[in-house]
Amino acid sequence: MTAERKQLPTEGEGTIVYYSQKDKKHISRRGKHDEKSRIDTNKKGEEYYVYYDLDAWGYRTAKKWSIR
Repeated sequence: MTAERKQLPTEGEGTIVYYSQKDKKHISRRGKHDEKSRIDTNKKGEEYYVYYDLDAWGYRTAKKWSIR
């Protein structure tokens, strides 16, 4: 059985919410989807999202994410 791949968001800004294993809590960040943003899969087969973080001014990666 294959996991359903998440829809790539359209360009724009939103709130990226993901669970941080390190901090053991959900984190919300203001993010922007642009030409460098992407959804990909790591070696373990886990899906992740690369987005531009407007709070930290840099690209970040989030696993188990949603956009609001």
